[in-house]
Amino acid sequence: MKRTGLNDFDDSGKFSFMKPYAMSHDFGYVRSKCFYSPMGFLVQKLSQQKRMEIRLLMVDYFKRHPSVETTTFSRPPTLITGFTRTGTTYLHELLSIHPETRAHNTWEQMNPVPTTDDESPLAQQQNRIERHKKGLWLFKFVDRVAGEISQAVHKVEYDKCEECTLPCSLELPWNITNLSFMMFAAEELFSLGAGRSFDLYLKFLKLQTWSAPDLPSHWVVKCPFYLPFLDDLNETFSDSTIVWTHRNPVECIASTCLLFECITHSTCSSWIVDKKWLGQHVLKYTRLSFDRAFSVLKRRKGDIRIIHVKYRDTTKATLETCERVCKLIGLPFSDEYVSILKEHIAKSREKRKIQVEKYKYTLDEYGMTKAGLEAEFKEYIETYC
Repeated sequence: MKRTGLNDFDDSGKFSFMKPYAMSHDFGYVRSKCFYSPMGFLVQKLSQQKRMEIRLLMVDYFKRHPSVETTTFSRPPTLITGFTRTGTTYLHELLSIHPETRAHNTWEQMNPVPTTDDESPLAQQQNRIERHKKGLWLFKFVDRVAGEISQAVHKVEYDKCEECTLPCSLELPWNITNLSFMMFAAEELFSLGAGRSFDLYLKFLKLQTWSAPDLPSHWVVKCPFYLPFLDDLNETFSDSTIVWTHRNPVECIASTCLLFECITHSTCSSWIVDKKWLGQHVLKYTRLSFDRAFSVLKRRKGDIRIIHVKYRDTTKATLETCERVCKLIGLPFSDEYVSILKEHIAKSREKRKIQVEKYKYTLDEYGMTKAGLEAEFKEYIETYC
């Protein structure tokens, strides 16, 4: 591409890395019945171009700095997943503040590739500072486009931990401007599989570890969109533990719909978003995701390390839940960590109270009923919630 002067995408997977994005548009965008606003179209184009540029730059950096590939971690990454609004973000925050863990911040996802060839720790540290400053203006722009409601539903901060949708969007259509359309193209996208997304994500984690060797290298990462791709995820991170959060869909699926509605508004005209049509496809996406995930667990029983965590335990028995998870992934539950946790829990409860009071939503808005959801997910609710 002209901006980078590079052309090697390392496109050696089962399909072209642009195919999932094409399917997201051809099936998801078209099926959503939405239309980009002029600004939304520009934002979508620039955002997807940024993903392509990062992939080019990362592939090139690995070729010119082969020592990055040999980077190891102190422990295998811990992978948190669970459907949207089931407590993945909160649990991610809780585990990421452990003195022996690390989570990637938003700014690291926006500018992950060093711009210096000097491999010394001092040069890399200085380059991280420069990249941090460079990306701030773009974050503020995206933050303004996303709007207040989007931030209220899922708060994203420049210097705080964030899920891996951006680094995994180098192949999967998890770019923020495509996420809502993914709901409308679930069957087509799931049939493709994850391609090389998780292999590239592993490279991303190695690069962040290599460029900041002074920081802990036990990564705690999370993404609600892992569920339909547990096979691909486990193939790349075979030594990792997956932490799956569970919550009754009756309690959270309307909030999920609101999140995707807000994402749609960031690029499309708000007056054309059909809430009930969106709700129908969020429900379908949820059902397909669960079916695929449980199928993998049944077929590969014993091969995948997995911890099941209930939402009510994360929010009501927070210390006990963190202690249980830490024990299972090999982390000490020290007095220092308990002190950090207590402070974080107190602040988080106040923030969640404000959020709940400010924005209201109902199942009916999105064409769902409590009885219908309880019947649809009866076995899941009884077993895991």
